[in-house]
Amino acid sequence: MGMDVYLKSQRKYTPVKVAEAEELLRNSSNFLTEVEKVVLNESIGRISSEEICSPTNIPAGDTSMVDGFALRSVAFKTTKSFQIECSILAGHPKVELEDGNRAVYVSTGAFMPNGADMVVPIEGCSVSEGQVCISDSFSGLESGSNVRVVGSDTHKGDVIMKKGVQISAAEIAMLNACKVSEIACFKKISVSVLSTGLEVYTGMVADANRPYIINRLGESDFANCIEMGDLGIMKDDEPTFPQLLKDSDFDVLITTGSISKGMTDHFK
Repeated sequence: MGMDVYLKSQRKYTPVKVAEAEELLRNSSNFLTEVEKVVLNESIGRISSEEICSPTNIPAGDTSMVDGFALRSVAFKTTKSFQIECSILAGHPKVELEDGNRAVYVSTGAFMPNGADMVVPIEGCSVSEGQVCISDSFSGLESGSNVRVVGSDTHKGDVIMKKGVQISAAEIAMLNACKVSEIACFKKISVSVLSTGLEVYTGMVADANRPYIINRLGESDFANCIEMGDLGIMKDDEPTFPQLLKDSDFDVLITTGSISKGMTDHFK
């Protein structure tokens, strides 16, 4: 490029302040439009593209908070000795407590028997010959004691994750608890990095910026939202740049070098 042509070319470019450049970038970006389904346990660090409501109650039914004996509070007011009807462990289906003068052994997390409305912890019970006797020190228990009520953690229909949230281990745990197996996320942004400059291209000057940018993005909080591309080093050759932009597929191009108003600075 001759000096006269170079000087005329500078009239096209007006420098802007950093804040204006940031605003231009925000207004011209349309990255967060495409959506894809992602397996939940592979979604760490991704950005949710939809609001998610719980499809179920947690817990799904009334459950015991302790190991102990489930019984009816009405009967507990008049007696502290009960015949043991059966036992139910976590993961087992519900049973019926058909006789108010009986008790059912339950483990922590087990469904409460239909008809029972309280649990006496095993520490307050003594068992002998099919009978359980309740210690007087636990006589203050009442209806609802040691019972985890259906939906007490999460009700069906509750919003458990909002749109635009970066998914962490906490969100994955909550969604797994609600039996959500996949989630809609915004597609990853493709980011390519390019170094320019004949002095870098020839090795006269070491290329430190490009590896730094690539690895800095790789260690950032949004690393899992990015598809990283490395375009290598390009010498200061004006006709080459349009072809690069035509041939490459990226949402964001980060360049280092060749961004001023010099004769060989072709990126503006």
